[in-house]
Amino acid sequence: MGQMPVFIKIKESGNIGELINYLKNKVEETKTTLESLKLLSYKESSKIGEWKSNLRYVNEKIDGISNSLLEPESI
Repeated sequence: MGQMPVFIKIKESGNIGELINYLKNKVEETKTTLESLKLLSYKESSKIGEWKSNLRYVNEKIDGISNSLLEPESI
């Protein structure tokens, strides 16, 4: 997503300093939120990988049992 201009309507010019500080704080809050989301996404990906591995293991076990039951015993 490209950069887009942000327009802010200022009703009173006396509190521009406060407005700038408010905006800086909101930008920092947004950065913190994005970092939290990034960490959460990493944890989710890791957990999904773990689940996929467990499913492969279970599937291999089921295939092994199935093959054992369907193969005739050698005499």
